Amino acid sequence: MIAGAILCLLWAGQARAQLYSTDRGRDKDAANKLRPEPIRLREAPASGPVHPLRVRVYATRDYRAQTFGWQGQLRRLVERVNRHTELWPAVRFEVVEVKSWGRDSADATLEELLGELVRIDPATDVDLVVGLAVALPALSDQLDRLGLARLPGRHFVLRSLHDVAEYAAIRQAFAAVDESLRDEIVAARKSHKEEVGFIHEWLHTLGADHVTHPACVMNPRFDRAQSQLDEGNARLVLRVLSSRRAGRPDEEIFGAAATASMMSPRDVEDFNRAVDRYNARVFAEAWAAVEPLARRSPTDARVQALACRVTVQLSPGAMRLAAAEATCLAAARLAPSDVAPLLDLSDVHLGERFETKAAADAARAGDLLARAPAPPGDALRHLVDLHVRLRSPTAALAVARRAGPEVEQRTLAWAAPLRRRFAVPADAAALGLESIREREYIAVMEMALVALDQGKPDTAERLAAQLAREYPRLAGAALLRCETLGRQGKPGAFKPCIEALTMQDELPAAHFYAAAAAARQGKPRPAIAHLQRVIELEPAFRQAWLTLAELHRGKRDKAGLRTLSIAYERRFGQKLP
Repeated sequence: MIAGAILCLLWAGQARAQLYSTDRGRDKDAANKLRPEPIRLREAPASGPVHPLRVRVYATRDYRAQTFGWQGQLRRLVERVNRHTELWPAVRFEVVEVKSWGRDSADATLEELLGELVRIDPATDVDLVVGLAVALPALSDQLDRLGLARLPGRHFVLRSLHDVAEYAAIRQAFAAVDESLRDEIVAARKSHKEEVGFIHEWLHTLGADHVTHPACVMNPRFDRAQSQLDEGNARLVLRVLSSRRAGRPDEEIFGAAATASMMSPRDVEDFNRAVDRYNARVFAEAWAAVEPLARRSPTDARVQALACRVTVQLSPGAMRLAAAEATCLAAARLAPSDVAPLLDLSDVHLGERFETKAAADAARAGDLLARAPAPPGDALRHLVDLHVRLRSPTAALAVARRAGPEVEQRTLAWAAPLRRRFAVPADAAALGLESIREREYIAVMEMALVALDQGKPDTAERLAAQLAREYPRLAGAALLRCETLGRQGKPGAFKPCIEALTMQDELPAAHFYAAAAAARQGKPRPAIAHLQRVIELEPAFRQAWLTLAELHRGKRDKAGLRTLSIAYERRFGQKLP
């Protein structure tokens, strides 16, 4: 029977299977996935003129000795960074002086180097002082092992990158890749890492803090996806740059550690430790670091947002729910244009089975994203996933259309069978079913179908009557009556099945039971037509094929049976029984 055979597709990324004849092909494809994302700090470019930032650079003795053509490399790095920062926040770095730094850096810590740099140059006549140090002997994915900034301030130190270590790591992982491709990928990753490192440390000097998202340049763990600046840090950067251009001294801008934009040194240490623990996926330790900080900083949006993000990863239970509701709601209140806390809170509510609250959170997040001229893609995809888990096809598709063709196609593949199984037409809102109530409607339909599976037709009838009262223009109630009678083999099934199909033709279950009822009444022609429609809608449903074959045999229709057999073998890879 059709019950249990027409299943809703699970929400999942559709991986493309690709065959390779050699290891080289596999390695080439995998190696290409290491290419970095292009940096675009904010989707919308900054308005107004580009402002220059004067930079003085100090190069340590061993850095100068080990880096061939180091001044040219430095200026090329600055120009590459300028291509990003000129778009947003409309600044351009200008190297006004390069000086030799009479000390070695290989055995010095970044803290020692930064402290000395601040002492020898107070940056009174430039906007930024940068120190260049020799590379570490081993590859590191921690940006703060490659650089250190005075937060906030006007100084930072950068180590050069170890080309040999990076190349060796990729060569070991992808031995079969052409050497030219390896060189190209290593060069692209090195350039990206240098640019992200420079921008990361410079943003620290403006007071920017670490964040957890891998696509954000303020994540302390290097990732090829790093390309964006988060909303909270972006607002802070614009405020500080504007204040500095207005001539306000740093002591005035940053001096009051109690202001909402800044944290004390102790709080910064706790904040960064929580981020590091989160990135290492040690979520209990991340919560231990951020929870007391969240209590101390109830008005800091960044702290509350981090605490909110950590709660999503905690073990389910009352503690997680209480922590998430406190921190995520605080973060949403403190940064009303930031959609992430609402998405995280919806995740927690959904995980704790508070679906009504989760739907309300998702609706608020959707309103924010709908008003954004260029919403971030990861937020759109997150919201689509929430609507899928809430089983709200219309809402999921509305967001998916803004998330790009791949997400839209995947969402359509999920939504189409769901709508067919539970009688949710594409124009449901016009027929009385608002998008926000689809979840409840589908839940009632599912309860009725489960009742039929359990041999409880009276329960299914009662739920069908409820749907008929609440949604008289939808096919759900008629479909349930059709299935209830059809599963029992009663002759009265044909009428409600046709009623359901008149309202919504794309219902495989109604076509199947209409076919069964017509066959019982000795009407093979309409039975065949309904079964052909089932196969068109749900080609993987074998029972429809087999039932149609029996009807062709009963009519002695050899041509029809031959055509069906060919199609069956093409579809299932075996002969029709």
